Amino acid sequence: MVRRMIVPLTRVFVRVGVARVDHSSLNKKCGRSQPRYTGDIQPHTAQTWQGGYVALLTVLIVGAAATAIALVLLANGADSQRAALVNQQSKQARALAVACGEEALQQIHDNTSFSGSNNLSLGQGSCTYTVAVSGTTRTVTVAGTVGNVVRKLQVGVTINASSISVTSWQEVS
Repeated sequence: MVRRMIVPLTRVFVRVGVARVDHSSLNKKCGRSQPRYTGDIQPHTAQTWQGGYVALLTVLIVGAAATAIALVLLANGADSQRAALVNQQSKQARALAVACGEEALQQIHDNTSFSGSNNLSLGQGSCTYTVAVSGTTRTVTVAGTVGNVVRKLQVGVTINASSISVTSWQEVS
């Protein structure tokens, strides 16, 4: 089976096959005294195409690796953004818990027999405090919430005839 292809040469088209081509008539038609085309035009060999396949596979492998690296970087960026948001919400929840603890201490200062609970909404979160009475001591349990983050405090208070003392202030889980 002879493969044929048309190769454009300036203004003349020549039919080329696998067999040897006689270029003398072409050179005469073009007005050339010296033959310009003298050799065989070789068809593409398997080795020529193999180089193309290697280049294509290389491009595909490099592209896949670059895509994988990009996806890993995007996932890490999203995770770090999420962690930064949770960290910020945690700090805000702690600040709310401290504010509620201070509010509970003010309530005890205003009324030393105060017991019960209250809710406050500040900024983007809320907090709840509960005051439990046991003789001359009060235990204040506080929870500050921002988003899904909850921070809790427990405050111990001792009441004397002339003073109110904070005996402990600690974060609890």
